[in-house]
Amino acid sequence: MLGWPALAVPVPGGGEGRLPASVQLVARPGREEQLLRAALVLEDELRG
Repeated sequence: MLGWPALAVPVPGGGEGRLPASVQLVARPGREEQLLRAALVLEDELRG
């Protein structure tokens, strides 16, 4: 609605009987490239 780019990165560790979880990242308009780079770094860190 505001035009701010956002995406969700899944958090590993969910298992049987657990709800899936994710981290939502939001950036200022025009910062899509930074948002994607941050998501890649977060994804790498979460995977260990």
